[in-house]
Amino acid sequence: MIEQMGQGWDFTDGSVCSGCVKDDALKAILSEKEHAGLRCDFCSSIPAARLDSLLEAFVNGLSNEYENALGGVSWDGREGGFQWHPQWDTWELAYDFHWVFSSEELLEAVAAAVHDITWVEKDFITRRRDNVLIEAWDRFCEAVKHKTRFVVWLLRPDDDDLAPGEIPPAKILEYVAPLFERLNLVQSLPAGHRVWRAHTL
Repeated sequence: MIEQMGQGWDFTDGSVCSGCVKDDALKAILSEKEHAGLRCDFCSSIPAARLDSLLEAFVNGLSNEYENALGGVSWDGREGGFQWHPQWDTWELAYDFHWVFSSEELLEAVAAAVHDITWVEKDFITRRRDNVLIEAWDRFCEAVKHKTRFVVWLLRPDDDDLAPGEIPPAKILEYVAPLFERLNLVQSLPAGHRVWRAHTL
């Protein structure tokens, strides 16, 4: 019971196969956990994995972007509850990811097992990190095109134009470079490989 409370979802007796999910990461997790002793409850395929394996991965994924509103959102019963928007109940949030599941039956089974709480975006007080990076990159591109081409790191940010947590154009490459390494986007080309330079507007 204590473990269930901490993990945010209830243990089940169900089984599901990797073919019943459409997300590549979830599919890979289920593929590793499948064995011939289980039959999928949703398409009858063999092998299958325990539904708990999907629940654990799905809730962990949600927790990367969302959190329990009880973690910091103020409550006022006279004003309708939690004083922050947007907010979702568990069924609403699960349905926002309906494309992950191959059937309505599986979606309902997952939503029923996840604890019914009110969700808000993680670190809801601050801006989403992806939006901050996208806007910083746009400012970087603008600076390179119209202000300075080769010494962008010398640009001094106007602190009045930056909200807390935002990234000045001169610093964006410090944030982007580790992403290239982490996502393994850098490829080595053999000597003599021909490349073409393209100009886009």
